[in-house]
Amino acid sequence: MSYPYGSGVGGGKPSWAPATTPVSSAAQERLLHTEQSYARMQQDLQNLVQTRATTPMSAVDTGRAGSEIARMQQLLLEMGAEITGLKATIARQEATIKTQSDAIANPKRHYVTPVRFGDNTPHGRMLGQGSGQHMPPPSLPAFNTSTNTPGNPTQQQPYMASAHGPQHQPANMQSPSGPTHSQPWNQQLAYQGQGPQTPQFPMGYHTTPTGPSYGSHATPYQAPGSDQGMFGSQPRAQQPSNPNPNTMAVVPAPAMQEDNPVKVQFAKVWSMAEAFARSHVNLPSTSRDNAMPQRVKDILLNAATRTTAFQFMSTPVFRYFLVTKMIVQWLLKTILKVDSFAGLDDNVDRVIASCRSQIYQSTPAQVKFQLLTTVVQQMAVLKQNPNFEAYLQHLARTRGNELWADLQTMMHQKTSRDWDDLLSLMIEAHRLAALMYSGPNEYRYEMPQYGQPFSKEAMEPKDTHPNVQGPEKLEEMGATVRLAFTPHVILRTSLPNGHVTSRTLLRAYVLLKVGN
Repeated sequence: MSYPYGSGVGGGKPSWAPATTPVSSAAQERLLHTEQSYARMQQDLQNLVQTRATTPMSAVDTGRAGSEIARMQQLLLEMGAEITGLKATIARQEATIKTQSDAIANPKRHYVTPVRFGDNTPHGRMLGQGSGQHMPPPSLPAFNTSTNTPGNPTQQQPYMASAHGPQHQPANMQSPSGPTHSQPWNQQLAYQGQGPQTPQFPMGYHTTPTGPSYGSHATPYQAPGSDQGMFGSQPRAQQPSNPNPNTMAVVPAPAMQEDNPVKVQFAKVWSMAEAFARSHVNLPSTSRDNAMPQRVKDILLNAATRTTAFQFMSTPVFRYFLVTKMIVQWLLKTILKVDSFAGLDDNVDRVIASCRSQIYQSTPAQVKFQLLTTVVQQMAVLKQNPNFEAYLQHLARTRGNELWADLQTMMHQKTSRDWDDLLSLMIEAHRLAALMYSGPNEYRYEMPQYGQPFSKEAMEPKDTHPNVQGPEKLEEMGATVRLAFTPHVILRTSLPNGHVTSRTLLRAYVLLKVGN
């Protein structure tokens, strides 16, 4: 079993992968053939039942006839289910064709057709959080979920750093050694609104420096000495003074939702994943590591290379990075997808699935925006369900147990906080999934590979190189990736006027190799 990174919209073939407009004739022919077979088998079953009832038979023949009747009844049930599915497929295909035909035939509104968003990852993209680009985002929530939540910010953040701004120098990595504490990290972690981040973690250590991008979603670098926040998107333009303030009343512009709360929540989840790996899975033991199930070893080997995986796992300086990557990939595959809360409301599940099935490569931009907006509305309905919070807690425990089965084999020193901290991570990951699907956006994940050249636009180094000044110098020196433990995230936003924008949301965290 492996945990590949990828789109959060679902496993297997990505839901937003290119496809062609369906042709209903094949489904209709299949439906006609199945209905005819169903009618014939129904008649055969009636004849067999009548024969058994009117013809004297031995016990053996009676048992044989009973088995045949049961088999035919089971086949009828399966064929009935197939007929129902074919009818639903035909209905969806007809709705898709009608929707696209109406949109193309109606010349009243004109939209710019966007350039197709290339997808070079095997897992596609997924719907996501709305993204405004004009209003300042809310302040960063503390890790204590009882006071601040991504959906309930308490105040606004000052000017935000650009997604491609200069990078500050990463600080030295702290030693993992130190006294242990029993206090959970969600009561210790907090982000400062200005200046460098100093989140405190348990087990007597500090996390690696947080910069513009956090985890798989890179936040923009903060310019040294600037008054911009750490998790920003676009700089806020200064409003010019009104030369004639008495001519009309000042009407505040409607609030536009920024994607910054999603960045903050991503930063929180990735930070908690790193903290968990460093606190609970960072004690090397050659003999115990060799005793791990082969399935877990394969996961670690897939996360790195055969040589580097052993090197990372054998030292506490790098072990937790590899475990963090394993956790992040598992979260992307299992939780951060549009159907993460499937099962709570069947009607919502049906509408979302119907919208996803109607998005094709040839879908007009305005039609796609309408479909994505419908998904956003259904997610809002889902979050208003009075049982949503209880269902979220249930999913967090259930899925936490699944991840626990793999992580506990690498925990060579158990503590009283192991399960509690993992459960906190699962809860925040599910809150992130609910927050992401609040706007007509799609996400794409790109995990830098071993040996790939360093790019300051897509990556942020997490290790220290004292003789190298700045990311530009790392590029000039030909630095390459040793390990990327969070992916580079690209955000695609569909706008109401039919336009589509794409940009880097968060950069990947990487460990680098400089020189020979």
